[in-house]
Amino acid sequence: MVAAATLIAAAVTAKLFEFRIWETIALFGAYATLLVILLWTIKHSALWPIPRTDNSSVWQFSMGQLLLLMTVVAVLLSLFRASELRELGEAVASDLVTNSALVAALVVIWAKP
Repeated sequence: MVAAATLIAAAVTAKLFEFRIWETIALFGAYATLLVILLWTIKHSALWPIPRTDNSSVWQFSMGQLLLLMTVVAVLLSLFRASELRELGEAVASDLVTNSALVAALVVIWAKP
């Protein structure tokens, strides 16, 4: 679901603004990946106000999830390496981190009772 939405948004943005498709996929994919990781971390931390009813280990993840994350990061890095965004490395990285942190903070604030 996240991958499909990311690909559609990247394709539309690339078409509207005449960017290269792999550059927008790399940028949007990095946003989506970072947001999923941040939101998963918030969900399993003390910042999330909804108490857990089960006693399972909250930080546990499967090898499949780890393999998927490593694959996504490797593909995104190779897409970034072949793009013109590489010249704007610090600006793109700070933009990714700042916007993702803002969204995560808004989710935490919104979830508070």
